Amino acid sequence: MPPSIKIIIIGNGGTGKSIVGNKLSRDTGIPVMHLDKLAWKDGYELVPLAEFKQQLTELFKEDQIILEGWSKQETMLDRIIWADIIIYLRYPLENCLETVLNRNKEFSGKPYPFDNFTGDREAMNELYIKAVESVHYECEPEARQWMESQPNKTIVTYTSFEELNQNYSKLLSMLKQRMAGL
Repeated sequence: MPPSIKIIIIGNGGTGKSIVGNKLSRDTGIPVMHLDKLAWKDGYELVPLAEFKQQLTELFKEDQIILEGWSKQETMLDRIIWADIIIYLRYPLENCLETVLNRNKEFSGKPYPFDNFTGDREAMNELYIKAVESVHYECEPEARQWMESQPNKTIVTYTSFEELNQNYSKLLSMLKQRMAGL
């Protein structure tokens, strides 16, 4: 039986969680689930919390999985407790906002592979700005406290795209060692 490898990738909007999740999945063979696909329906309609929790409970049964996304702060503590490895992308607010607004411009009216929104993303920029600011000022400090209360977790924090890219091979090596049971 393969060793348990339960990874969460968290960080504000625009930090590249989905891209990192896909890349790690490709390089390790561990499946990735993009939580925004579970948390939202098209038209910016939230999935009810009970439904999201039920889907998350099913994912928690997997021995090897990558869960990426911030969706549903109400479930963040459960994810932190569940995970073996936490990858925290803690980027400056300005970088997050710039990336999110650029993404909205690029994918407005087009499908985006990591969420269910297909409409005019730019028309929703105010919603995105408020969400990114809320995660930065309210949710992230709470999540950091929760992570600090979990001393036996492997927590890897990156503070920029550059730092993550420079250290990606070290992260991948650590995951492959875990997969080999080392």
